[in-house]
Amino acid sequence: MRSSFSFIGLFLASSIAAAIGDEAVVEGSFVARDADAERATTITSASMEQRGICLVVHGTQLPEGDHEFRLTIQDGKGTDVYHWQESLKPMRGRWRTISCYGYNRQTDAPGNWTFTVELDGRQVLERDIDVAAK
Repeated sequence: MRSSFSFIGLFLASSIAAAIGDEAVVEGSFVARDADAERATTITSASMEQRGICLVVHGTQLPEGDHEFRLTIQDGKGTDVYHWQESLKPMRGRWRTISCYGYNRQTDAPGNWTFTVELDGRQVLERDIDVAAK
């Protein structure tokens, strides 16, 4: 898959939550960083003219130990454009990860993009965002 980029200093808003098991909760929000911006900003839509898009995901009340996090991104045509997998280890039941994707303007399709998050093999979050060509 294509390369990604990461950055720190993000703030969370416009969250959607999903329960894991009986108690744990997962939330996610989209952020973007333009080439000229010094900080990330929370977004509700995106443009492929921007540097890229990130999904900030965090959770609470997750049992201690290692957990497998997976992210799949589909573009406006439903094509898988990015997969990310990592191991998470919550501290006092809390965790956070940032997964970023840099657009490939030659192959990625604008439209309604879908970001699907799995935790320990179970889908816990699905977020859609409109990504415009310009």
